[in-house]
Amino acid sequence: MTIHFGLLSAVTFVLMGRLPAILHAAGLTPAESELHFAAVMVLGVPVSLAVPYLTYRVPHAPLAISFAGASITGVTGLMISSATVTWLWTGLLGLGLGALALALVDLGRRTRGDPDTTAALSSVVQGLGYTFAGVLALGIGLLETATGTWTWPLFALVVALVGQAMTGTTIGDVRTTPTSKEVPR
Repeated sequence: MTIHFGLLSAVTFVLMGRLPAILHAAGLTPAESELHFAAVMVLGVPVSLAVPYLTYRVPHAPLAISFAGASITGVTGLMISSATVTWLWTGLLGLGLGALALALVDLGRRTRGDPDTTAALSSVVQGLGYTFAGVLALGIGLLETATGTWTWPLFALVVALVGQAMTGTTIGDVRTTPTSKEVPR
């Protein structure tokens, strides 16, 4: 779960922090770039709100693959042709943001809703995951600085998203963590 959370957080960090710069470098005006960024963030809200509902109606693996696939397609589209059908690429990125909500729902499901166990697991997964994500996001930023282009950093993002898809399918196999009532103190 920690690796999965780190990968999807790194992708989110890069998109939230650098998407306007990526789009501007592709030839969009600053205003257009910021409008696309806002669309990604706004679209991510209803998608994330729908995730808890979806998790009880759709098997986990197809959800995880769908979210990662939307992001992979969006990032690949930005890498190949940022300035054409940009709304399609940014729309897919907004849909892909549901992966973060799915991972957070999985934390609660894995611990059968026990608040103490959920808090303990969440602390480890998010603490280490965010550290991993920060290092990955920094590496992607340094790669952009070193190459002077967004092609290689976006390729690295696609690789991270493939890892997110692979790890995301495995964390849905809910093998519960012992709850605080089952763990001797």
